[in-house]
Amino acid sequence: MDGSLILNSLSSLMLFAQGAVDPTVSDQAEKAFDWAPYGVGAMFVLGIFVVPFIISHLITSAIRMQSHSFRLGVMLAAIFGGLLFGWARDFKLPTGIDMSGGTNLLYDIVADENGEKINAAALASALADRINPSGTKEITIRPSGESQIEIIVPMVDEFELQRIKDLLQNSGQLEFRIVANTRDHQDIIALANKQANSTVPSAAVMSEDGERVVGHWNTVSREETMKKGVFPLKTAVIGDILRDTYTGKILSVPQLDTRNDYALENWMDANGIKDVDILMAYEFAGQPYAVVAGDDLASAATEYDKTGQPTVSFRLNAVGAQKMTAMTAVNNPIGNFHRRMAIIMDKKVLSAPNLNSTISGNGQITGNFTKEEVDFLVTILRSGRLPATLSPEPVSENRVGAGLGALTIRKGTNASIWAVLVTFVTILLYYRFAGLVAAIVLIINGLLIFGVMIFIGQPLTLPGLAGLVLTVGMSVDANVLIFERIREEKSKGAAQRMAIRNGFDRAFTTIIDSNVTTLIAAIVLYWIGTDQVRGFAVALIIGIATSMFTATFCARILFEIAEKLKLVSLSMSDGVGFFKRTLVGDRDINFVGYQKICLALSILLIAVGLTATILRGKDILNIDFTGGTSVTFQLENPVGVEELRSMTREILVTDEDDKPVQSTLVRVEKEPADTVYSLVTSIENPDFLSKQLMEGFAKSKAAELVTYRVKYLPMSASPASSSSLMPGKFRFVSFQDDAAPAAETAPATDDAPAATESAEATDSEPSTATESTVPETPAAVEPPGEAASPAAVPGAETPTAEPTAVETTEFRLEFSGSIDDLETTSDEDKGAKIDGPTLRKHLIDGAKGLGINLNVPLVEVIPDPLPADWLPDDASGHATWIVKLPTSQENGQLIAQHLETEMKQQPKWLSLSKIGTRVADEMQQRAIAAILLSLVFIVGYIWFRFQKVAYGLAAVVALVHDVMITLGILALCHWLAKPLGFLLIEDFKIGLTEVAAFLTIIGYSLNDTIVVFDRIREVRGRSPKLTSEMINTSVNQTLSRTLLTSGTTIITVLLLYIFGGEGIHAFAFALLIGIVVGTYSSIFIAAPVLLWISNREAARQGPQRPAIDR
Repeated sequence: MDGSLILNSLSSLMLFAQGAVDPTVSDQAEKAFDWAPYGVGAMFVLGIFVVPFIISHLITSAIRMQSHSFRLGVMLAAIFGGLLFGWARDFKLPTGIDMSGGTNLLYDIVADENGEKINAAALASALADRINPSGTKEITIRPSGESQIEIIVPMVDEFELQRIKDLLQNSGQLEFRIVANTRDHQDIIALANKQANSTVPSAAVMSEDGERVVGHWNTVSREETMKKGVFPLKTAVIGDILRDTYTGKILSVPQLDTRNDYALENWMDANGIKDVDILMAYEFAGQPYAVVAGDDLASAATEYDKTGQPTVSFRLNAVGAQKMTAMTAVNNPIGNFHRRMAIIMDKKVLSAPNLNSTISGNGQITGNFTKEEVDFLVTILRSGRLPATLSPEPVSENRVGAGLGALTIRKGTNASIWAVLVTFVTILLYYRFAGLVAAIVLIINGLLIFGVMIFIGQPLTLPGLAGLVLTVGMSVDANVLIFERIREEKSKGAAQRMAIRNGFDRAFTTIIDSNVTTLIAAIVLYWIGTDQVRGFAVALIIGIATSMFTATFCARILFEIAEKLKLVSLSMSDGVGFFKRTLVGDRDINFVGYQKICLALSILLIAVGLTATILRGKDILNIDFTGGTSVTFQLENPVGVEELRSMTREILVTDEDDKPVQSTLVRVEKEPADTVYSLVTSIENPDFLSKQLMEGFAKSKAAELVTYRVKYLPMSASPASSSSLMPGKFRFVSFQDDAAPAAETAPATDDAPAATESAEATDSEPSTATESTVPETPAAVEPPGEAASPAAVPGAETPTAEPTAVETTEFRLEFSGSIDDLETTSDEDKGAKIDGPTLRKHLIDGAKGLGINLNVPLVEVIPDPLPADWLPDDASGHATWIVKLPTSQENGQLIAQHLETEMKQQPKWLSLSKIGTRVADEMQQRAIAAILLSLVFIVGYIWFRFQKVAYGLAAVVALVHDVMITLGILALCHWLAKPLGFLLIEDFKIGLTEVAAFLTIIGYSLNDTIVVFDRIREVRGRSPKLTSEMINTSVNQTLSRTLLTSGTTIITVLLLYIFGGEGIHAFAFALLIGIVVGTYSSIFIAAPVLLWISNREAARQGPQRPAIDR
């Protein structure tokens, strides 16, 4: 083996092992236990590459089977590896959103106006920086092809999800603005001072006539990390026009001793000022400045100047270069007076460097920066201009509530356990000792699947769980093939050792052929699938690989060791043979003789199915292929399915575009009975569907959706209080994301003549904007001149330690579901949560709707109890909140009542899935292409393996036969659902999971067919002509294997169908029908078709034989 490959493998194991060590330890603990990751890594290496081979050497030496030492070591290494990887993750697989609850969003990437190629990966990375900057939320953002972005958000409520959607559309607004100064902007400062006396402070400074915005207040960002008892401001603001963010009062900063670190921040704390705003000027002498935004930025990078200092280099596009030239040309320095340009992200000032000269296409931001600070600014500049933008609304949305996810896990897990147990019991009773070996091998197979899925981080989805159960059946199939071969060798009089050897050798090729074709179908399924369906494909691919390894390698080792120890017994039951002898005696069944009857039956089933499919038209397709919205909802009181179905059809007549609505209602088996339903509609707007259902149910009064409830609990009312709800360790950040640190600085300014324009900088010599720094010589500095401080501004106030009294009211809000108080409501269905920013927005909007003026920055909400490390912009949901509003108690109660009324109109969906029409059309095309592509690959592989195209064509005829009959029966369920409802038959529709079932049917049916074909090839030998006797002999010899394997798999899938829950009900039904039909076609369709095609080929080639015979 290549040495580099071994090193890479060891490195991967070491990295995985390090991931198993808890990273959330203190710095001191980390230093004390730095050896831990390497110790765990060494344990992985020893446990997989050393210990198993030592044990195998000891065992094989003790039983004198040294030649088996390496093979036994490989088997033990696989077992130990599965155990170690399982231990590293506490034997828990991560679960997909369909099992744990969560939301999957799919957005289109809007094409670049300049025709540039979209970089989906860069866009995903930029979006991740915006909506999950700390990386602490388990949000997955990844490209889906080259034109879409997929976002997976686990365990969120309606409100938190809406906030994330808003962040995707609105975050990251980058601006370059001129900082107001007392030389150029006295008129704007005067207007700001005049408007500061209003009751509710505004961020905008309006002109005298109120028709245009002439200035704007932007909050100065703070660093995330506390230093010397304060959170430092990210840029120097001494000498600028400042105001208190929350009261709106313009500040007059006194002379501060800059020899003390963070002098301004300490002064702010002493005067009860949490945050400050800095004034931006939007015009000069009535002429507006050009506006440079993130869209104007082409690139940003870290560079170094001639002295080796890190600087920020940026380049603007053509339009941006014109704007930047226009803005900076009129703001050049004059003498020692430097004007400043602020870099603003999401209305928060991150940096405000001095302008040294005109900036055009290229520019530099220089100053006394560290490398980390420069990298931070570069990141901000880059994220200000996304590589592309997203569509306004997701084209696809799939949401599953935590309660429904818990029910799914319980049902799916229970059904899977029972299915595996039934398989174990069946195989043990039928094959006895060989069955015991098969059971051990199945356990090893499950352990390997588990370990591989943990190692690659594959989440377990509900279809994935079904895939794992299905692989158990496929693993049994491989063992059955071997055991039936051993039975045949034993019946021929072979000794036990020879029977075991020949059984494994002769079954090997068939096992490989049958599994490779299923593997082809699984790979194609992964290509077309969504996140959940891909979980099924991955489980199937891993299961196929591990089952081949365990059945052909591990089982053989166990048999040979048992034979050496004289423990082996090859006695087996022959139930299939017994029933066959009872029916027809010792002779073979004439399967070919039934071909005409079977052909007529198949044609009838296909014709009826096609007729049903045509009659249903598009109605047979799920929203995966038509577009629309599917919701699972809960009613407060039980309502019969027929009554509710009639009600929903009366409510949902037309959509927003006055098109007829197609809908299907299915009852979900969940307690209390007749309260949970799944509704699939052609309506694409979930909000419109929600409104129609709420209004329709309210009119009928026969059904009422479970909604949200809000309980108002008054705490206290204070007529003059400014105390904050926020504990001392928190600071109010205006509910926006903070950024990383920048230098704490103070600008130097000087008196200078009025501004004049200067020559433009050339692209070859980038203009610079320099971040001002604190003077090196410590001194008590009072900024000179009229630009030094707003003290000279008329009306500016110097705050005292006692802030202005504001009337406030405090109360508690408790969120819940409308059925939480009912005894029949399970714990998993109780509760409701909302995040802080969303609650705050609802309160502010409610106050506006009621005509109540609020000082918005003083609106505070915190969860109760308060979580550790919580910040006001945290998007995590909580059930109980303490609210503080700057208004009277009466107004606060009115606002809370308005919120309560609003929440009663919000349905508490258990799940929601929305698919856009274009995405649905693409899914249709990909599904059709997947089925056709899998058939082409399978025909090619069979042709290659059997060296005759007849085998491939016969297999395809059988596969098309299986899929068409399964499709037809699914279509007939529309009419069979009512009379056969006791069989759990529903009005099934075809979506991606059903296509997954079709592809699985193709793989499974082909598995059966190849086993028969392989035996036909063996029986035929060198015979030039294939005869019906050969077909009958081959089918009879493989009958036991076919029926036993199909029987165990059918029992497994039947248990999933009955007990697996709503999520895989249609999938299991399609699979159940497909396996039954596939077993029938392998015996009665595929082999006779092969005989017919072979005879036609022989007839065509017959006259040519004399010409070539010698």
